[in-house]
Amino acid sequence: PTARMLLVRTLRGGMAGARGAPAVTQVLVCFAALLGGCHGLRAPWRSRLVGTEVLLEAARATGVPPPWNAPKIVWKNAWKLHQSAMPLLHATDRLDLEKSLASTNVNLHCLWWKAIDGDVAAYDCLPPVTRSVVSAPLRRLYPRLHHANVAIRTAFLDKYLKKAMADAARESVQLVVLVIGGGFDTRAVRLGGVRGVEFLEVDLPQVVEAKKSLLANRLERRARKAGRALMPPTLDALDLNDAADRARFVSTTLRQALSRARTAADADARRAQGWSPGELAAPPSPLQNRQGGVRTLVISEACMLYVGPGSAAATLAACFGECRREARDATARGLPSTLANPGRARQSIGSFLFAERFPGTISAEFLTDDKLARLDTPEALARERASVESWLACSARLRLDEYLVKPGRARQMGLANAAL
Repeated sequence: PTARMLLVRTLRGGMAGARGAPAVTQVLVCFAALLGGCHGLRAPWRSRLVGTEVLLEAARATGVPPPWNAPKIVWKNAWKLHQSAMPLLHATDRLDLEKSLASTNVNLHCLWWKAIDGDVAAYDCLPPVTRSVVSAPLRRLYPRLHHANVAIRTAFLDKYLKKAMADAARESVQLVVLVIGGGFDTRAVRLGGVRGVEFLEVDLPQVVEAKKSLLANRLERRARKAGRALMPPTLDALDLNDAADRARFVSTTLRQALSRARTAADADARRAQGWSPGELAAPPSPLQNRQGGVRTLVISEACMLYVGPGSAAATLAACFGECRREARDATARGLPSTLANPGRARQSIGSFLFAERFPGTISAEFLTDDKLARLDTPEALARERASVESWLACSARLRLDEYLVKPGRARQMGLANAAL
């Protein structure tokens, strides 16, 4: 009866993203899920989501086809299958990433999922021998499950990052992009190399070392063969749960990046006035053109889930505290600053772009498979947004301006701005 019910639901199209993969593939996946067993799941034949309104709205807003609203047992066993496949997929990888990241290899999962979704940089990072299983002809055969869920938040974050970069270029502002818990994120490779934009990434030491190896041995080598330059991000090892390490990062790496951006902003402001090379090297004048300035964009994607509640808030507070300090100092010295420009008085000195689930914003009683659907009622969504707004305001004095919910663990997506 369970098998019959599961197949009936599948063949009747009880899914949101049915067009994402051939129907025969979906049926085979259902059979494989049944073979995996139903232990630990109540009513495993039921779809993962009771209602698909939130899923479809997130898909429409990002322009990404929605994931397949498959039965819970399919999602559960697809995850198990991917976990089991990781050692095999990296068996011939001379960089030995699977072993070096044994405790945090969800980074590797995301890298494979992004490659399935067509991220060329992610594909180039994969082991040369085995990455063909997610090459262009084969990737269409994969049912739209975990990789499609990640694709929604990737599209959301990319959209607002591109907008921030375009705004910075139009307003002659230097942009510092800080990616917290960067993992094997490819944004700096895909979107970096632009004048006036610097990428910083922080993560645990073993992740940073693995990414440096990937950049040096795979992406930089392929870039040289293609005759182009690779502009890698500035990488720094940081344990977000360590208060001393956070303070060290803010007072050195972040402060130095803001200082570099400030120097570039000063030079751009003088150059716009037609100063000579000798005048460009002189100390800044309070009367110079106040166009330009420095802005910071902090990005966090599925990182705060793994950080202590107090550490998550303290990390944001420290980063935006440093941004505010830099803006005040620049204004006091008469340097170009969005704060000092009367026409931009309401403009923020930085923004926080996220796809997360913040601590304490969802009651623990709802974080089970049987009760997760209750989060997507209008009343629950309104309470959740209010909780997110409160958490951001209390943590780092951030104002939530854009907000979107999607199914999954990192369900809260949005853009918040930081004022002085």
